[in-house]
Amino acid sequence: MKPLQGYLPTKMTPDPHGYFVVYVDRRRHMLVLEHYRNEGVLNAIIEGRTPAEMYIPAAERGFLSRLEHAAYLGRELAKAEDALRTGTDYVQDGAPEISALPASSSCNGGRACPSDAT
Repeated sequence: MKPLQGYLPTKMTPDPHGYFVVYVDRRRHMLVLEHYRNEGVLNAIIEGRTPAEMYIPAAERGFLSRLEHAAYLGRELAKAEDALRTGTDYVQDGAPEISALPASSSCNGGRACPSDAT
């Protein structure tokens, strides 16, 4: 069998169920996952100490409809967990054509997330 060549998308296909903002709350030693509807309205906040504590409720509530979105979320939560554990900075990867977090994000505008303060 010939292996398939991996590739990265050149354009994001939005998930019709919305998008996520992931950040680290160092003060409380927690991961925070905000879910937004595509209109930019905050829909839910999920907190936990491990990625599994967060992606399971996100999937159960139907916040994900695309497999690549679920894979992306798992990767970002693992990166955030590593940053929380090691004390390193965490910056969420954006979609290929997105250069900044959405305007409705609580971590927008160059400000630190409220929970990043020590």
